[in-house]
Amino acid sequence: MAAEHKIVHVEGRELKLSNLDKVLWPDGKITKAEVIKYYAEVGPYMIPFIRDRPIMAVRYPNGIQGDSFVQKHFTGLPRWVRRPDAKSTKMRDFILCNDLSTLVWLANLAALEINQMLARSPHLTKHDIVLIDLDPHFPATFEDARNIARGLADLLQRLQLDFLVKTSGAEGIHFFVPIEPRYSVEKIRRFVAAIGKLVEKAAPKLATVSPHARRKVGRVYVDFLQNSLERTITAPFSIRARAGAPVSFPVTMRELNDPKLNPGMFTVRTATKQIRAARRSLYLSELSQDLKPALLKLGLK
Repeated sequence: MAAEHKIVHVEGRELKLSNLDKVLWPDGKITKAEVIKYYAEVGPYMIPFIRDRPIMAVRYPNGIQGDSFVQKHFTGLPRWVRRPDAKSTKMRDFILCNDLSTLVWLANLAALEINQMLARSPHLTKHDIVLIDLDPHFPATFEDARNIARGLADLLQRLQLDFLVKTSGAEGIHFFVPIEPRYSVEKIRRFVAAIGKLVEKAAPKLATVSPHARRKVGRVYVDFLQNSLERTITAPFSIRARAGAPVSFPVTMRELNDPKLNPGMFTVRTATKQIRAARRSLYLSELSQDLKPALLKLGLK
C-alpha cells in the first residue's frame, strides 16, 4: 500500500484509497496506509461491537498534530453505507458501521477514533451495554485505575455479571457489561452509581463517584454519567490520536492483574499480534444478561 492512490475491493465494493503515504504520526512515521491496514485487520473483531450502533468519528486529515473535527452527521455517502432507523431527526444523519467496507471507508477519511453508542438501532433509547468508565484524574495514574479495576472486576463477578474490560487507549479503563435492552437509562445510571459508591467506600483515598471537580483530583472517577442517551464511548479496538498510536484494547483478567499492564502496550503496530482476548470479546459482543438480580443485590428496586 505504498502508492499514493489505490483502488481496492472490499466485500465486493470498490473503494478508492487516497493519500496513503501521508504521515499521520510524525514521531513514529505512521502513515494513513498503516491506519487503513490496521482497521482492515481488526475489523472482524471490532465490527460485532459497533454493528447497528450510531458512530461518532474524530477525523485528523492532517495528522494528530493538525486540526481535527468530530463528525456525527455524514453526507455524500456511498449508497451501501447504512444509517440508523431513528425517530429523532438529529440522529438520522448518523451512520452505522456494520461491515468491513464501511470501516475501511471511514479509515480512508482519516477517522482515527471511532466512538460508538451504547444502544443499537432501532432501539436507541434502550441501552444494551452498561458502561463503567474509570477515569484517573491527575496525579492519579493508569496504575491507580488498574488497581480500582481489579476490585471492580471482583465485585461484578460476585454480582454474577459477565463483562469486557478494556484499556481506553488513554489513561482510563472501561468495563462493558452487556445487558438485555429493557432498562431505562436512569435505572442503568443508578446501578453504576451504586457500584461506584461501593468502590469509593472500599478505597476512599483512591476512588470517587462524585462528579465534582475537587473530589476527582488525585482519584479515579467512576463516571456513571457516561450512561446517557446519545452519548458515545471509544469502541473496542479504536485507535486514539495520541503519541505512539495506542488503541483501546480488550484485556484478560490475567493481564489486568499484571502490574506491567499499561495503555502503551497496544498500538496500531502491535495490537493485531495481541488479539488474545478476541474470542472472549466476540462472545461478549453477543451476550445479553438480565440486570435485575444484580439490581436487587444492590438494593435497587
